[in-house]
Amino acid sequence: MEFHMVRHHYFTKMMMMMKYFPILTLLFLSIGCSLKKPDNDQVSTIDSTKNAYIQLTTEFINAVVKKEKFLLADEPFNFNAFDCLVELKNDTLTFTKSEINYILKEQSLKPIKKWTKDLLPNSKIIAQDSINNIFKDRTKGWNYFYKNIGQSFETFSNPIFVRNNTYCIFYKSNSCGWLCAGGNLSVYKKEGNNWIVIKSYCNWVS
Repeated sequence: MEFHMVRHHYFTKMMMMMKYFPILTLLFLSIGCSLKKPDNDQVSTIDSTKNAYIQLTTEFINAVVKKEKFLLADEPFNFNAFDCLVELKNDTLTFTKSEINYILKEQSLKPIKKWTKDLLPNSKIIAQDSINNIFKDRTKGWNYFYKNIGQSFETFSNPIFVRNNTYCIFYKSNSCGWLCAGGNLSVYKKEGNNWIVIKSYCNWVS
């Protein structure tokens, strides 16, 4: 008698599970769909935003780097390398707190991972790894660089645009020898078709 009761109880539970099986299946399917990749419209929006940034970047650098030809390290400058953002973070006279937070967030995103000649046609690109290897080798250094590569090279950061793309935070440096280099993090303001430096941080010269 007890065996039949247990069997009946088990059978009842199985029937209840079968009853809700279609509902559970639909639930799992809906969860799976929600985890799918973004739809085409979302991807298109992301792509168009990145393309707009790249175009703006190209136009900005062409305007502020007034050189017909220049040698450029392919890796964008890392803002944290020299603590270049320390002064900017405390500059509440130039930027609002929300703008400073936005700048700090944007600098970590690094939308352009590598500079290319397609982005900056006036540039000749050199791999940062190649630069590092040349100066790590004591038999090479600047003498080798002058003879085989060029007379100097530039380093650029990803520009950060604020206030409807009318202000830009941009780091650039030039290296031309053991005691021939300099750089800074500058704030540019757009006036007409020109970008004017209104403030600089992290200025250094060697």
